[in-house]
Amino acid sequence: MPTDQRLGFGLIGLGRHGARYAEHLLRDVPAARLVAVCRRDEAQGKSFADKNSCRYYRDVESLLGDPDIDAVVITTPPHLHAPITVQAARAGKHVLCEKPMSRNVAECDDMLQAARDAGIKLGIGQTMRYTPIFETLRKRLPEIGELHGLHVCMRQEQSVHEWHLDPAISGGGCVTEIGVHVFDALRHISGQRIVRAMATSMDTHEAGVETYVGALCWLEGGAVSLIDIAKCVDGRLLRFDAVGSQGQLIANVTSSTLERVHQRTITPLDAPANIPTIAPLLADFCDAVLNDSTPPVSGEHGRYTLAVSEAFYRSFASGQPEDVA
Repeated sequence: MPTDQRLGFGLIGLGRHGARYAEHLLRDVPAARLVAVCRRDEAQGKSFADKNSCRYYRDVESLLGDPDIDAVVITTPPHLHAPITVQAARAGKHVLCEKPMSRNVAECDDMLQAARDAGIKLGIGQTMRYTPIFETLRKRLPEIGELHGLHVCMRQEQSVHEWHLDPAISGGGCVTEIGVHVFDALRHISGQRIVRAMATSMDTHEAGVETYVGALCWLEGGAVSLIDIAKCVDGRLLRFDAVGSQGQLIANVTSSTLERVHQRTITPLDAPANIPTIAPLLADFCDAVLNDSTPPVSGEHGRYTLAVSEAFYRSFASGQPEDVA
């Protein structure tokens, strides 16, 4: 337990996304304090540390040796998630790792085993889980009776980082980049896992990885899900359509709108506005560490999204439905 009742955090990776975590750790999470950052670019790392009164480390090993650090946030590219998590666990540091948890299930299993062996908490940065309208949709699902389908489209512009297009670093294309968000949200909203998937993919701009994917998925409770994910469009859209025996719910996350469809009537419903989602994720992770509970977005949840991803990739290759292992 930290002496001042706040968790001391080390941030490993201080790029565009890591900088978002840093800002929230500095101002928005009362249970956390940012002790140190690690960035390969020494000039930028030192500049950030000096400006924000924290320490700078050039390498991960030095940061993990800091006794004032209780937990680390990992925002590096995915190929480094597993080795850094294992190192952190062996150093006795709790770990919050950005999504995707890693490149594949085997690496996820290494991370989970390291966390168990060391007795540390392992959480995954599935930040989209904290989108307020998801909780509203989840609570209202019983209004539409038996759930027949929960369909989702998540479309975005082309990736801006070159490493997103290198499977050796990223693990894949749009499936591992944004599909993991969809898989986690579907499970959270419906309470049901994807157990089988038939998927097809396109490389729309010779990226070398899948940039547009369509899939039919079967959920463990008997419902189906049509999934449409893309990293190749000019403009963003995120929408969930819940289809039940007594109507439908249409949640447009992009516009923060929710509608109930019943017979021939469409009724607008109250929907919460979008909020930054990193801060509540960090707050929940701190609470899990301080109270010795499981993080709401656990390592097991992260592993599940990679298991679904691997079923998608097998289906791309086989042209057939594939079970989620």
